[in-house]
Amino acid sequence: MKTHFYIILAIWVILTTNKAFAQSHITVLPGTTVEVGEEVYFDAVYYSNRISDTLQFEWDFGDGYFLGAGKPALYTFETGLCAIHYFMRPGIFKVKMTASSFDMSTEIPARKNILAVDSVLITVTGETPLAGFELWHAPFHARTAQYLYAIVPDGYSPSQVVARVERVGGGYSQELTGTTVNNKQRFLLNTASLPSGDYVLTAELINGETVVSRIREKFSKPYEGAPTVGINEKQCLCSEWFDSIFPTSTLYAGWGLYSFMATLFQCPSYRRLL
Repeated sequence: MKTHFYIILAIWVILTTNKAFAQSHITVLPGTTVEVGEEVYFDAVYYSNRISDTLQFEWDFGDGYFLGAGKPALYTFETGLCAIHYFMRPGIFKVKMTASSFDMSTEIPARKNILAVDSVLITVTGETPLAGFELWHAPFHARTAQYLYAIVPDGYSPSQVVARVERVGGGYSQELTGTTVNNKQRFLLNTASLPSGDYVLTAELINGETVVSRIREKFSKPYEGAPTVGINEKQCLCSEWFDSIFPTSTLYAGWGLYSFMATLFQCPSYRRLL
């Protein structure tokens, strides 16, 4: 009888221990089940608080996109305590976070130690846009306004793309005006003018009266008006205390300024900024 008791106890310890180790400490918002094109926020604050606030955090999103050191080029160094990502096809993706210490005194930061590795599974539902149909933009977070650029596949004209922004639950809807610039359809999204709420941004590739393909992206704006500090469509840093400090067009040319902004907003992203 005692033997059975100890066997059961041992099994219980093993199961509960494995469950504890299997638990992910990555924060995911709005959740681990999202739609194609939905803005997903990740952070590793748990590890920063418990190990060191000088760690560099790398993110492998499981869909071919990577935020970290050495990719796509040896000198690339883009890490972040927080990251925003958009999954553009349905599926189940394993998002992996690696926390490391780096020697930042070298021209190319050198990894010294890997101190933590964690992962979380993200389920993405919805439809994949037509190959070659893309919507380029910065993260919605900390923007007063920004340009959105629609890319179309061969055989289509940029002017065939229309875009609109709608608040979830109703109460606000706006068709965005598009202009063709460098073979892209450009739309201005004035985030500061949006009432607070959850939004869906929709871009559609139209052929006559037929919707050939659709891109839907979700984002949230938890405040009224403009953010206290944000970036406008001219890539200038703005705040309620001043109109602008400097253009951030050089922000993405050198990782030093990028790191400064990543620290300021705690939200780097792999998305190309124009």
